[in-house]
Amino acid sequence: MAKALIKLVSLILELILRALFIGNDAWYKHSSIALNISLAALIITMVREANLQVLFYAMAIIIALHTVLRTLKLFTYSLIMSFIPSLWYLVTTLPFTQSIIESAIISLRVLVTSTSVLTAIFLWNPMELSYLLHKLRLSKGITLFAPFLWKVIPHVLKDVKDSILANELKGEKVWKGLAVSFLSVAEYSSNYEEALYLKVDDFKPFFRYDSRVISLILGFEVLVINYLIFKYFII
Repeated sequence: MAKALIKLVSLILELILRALFIGNDAWYKHSSIALNISLAALIITMVREANLQVLFYAMAIIIALHTVLRTLKLFTYSLIMSFIPSLWYLVTTLPFTQSIIESAIISLRVLVTSTSVLTAIFLWNPMELSYLLHKLRLSKGITLFAPFLWKVIPHVLKDVKDSILANELKGEKVWKGLAVSFLSVAEYSSNYEEALYLKVDDFKPFFRYDSRVISLILGFEVLVINYLIFKYFII
């Protein structure tokens, strides 16, 4: 049981790293955080009380978006991650629903919702938030927070994964590996603090919006909005 749990945790950590933190500063990461959030919110609204046909349509929109952006591999990782809460909802709702179809619909709603949220997070660029905060003339420490956090998280997750696997091979308890990993967080923070101390005053974040990805996301939002208008105002 313990080994199965360790493998599950390691798998989840690996999926998080691959789904959210791999890739470079590509053009599709130069959208607007407001557009990313609004697209996810529109899809969630779309599937809130949806049937199977609408759920497949919503998932097709997400797949089409990743296809155009050429990020289908990242979609696959996000989908696998989303299967975990989706499967949980399927199992836990079975005793309380009238049929397995009803439970499957609830599970698919969770799957589509989770995938859309992960897509929005993946498309988010921490430099945009830093740039906007800089425009608001907030302190340098606040403007540095988003890119700093986005740099540290992958290191911490990788350390946690490696520590868990190392302790499993040595036959030691998992919590010991986690304790070592959490200690490394303080070390990372200290190293970054020392490296950035002399650069804080010169930090002037800049973010360039890409019209291609903005146009694409707006196009997919129009598809969802058209469906919502048809559902709530025409039918």
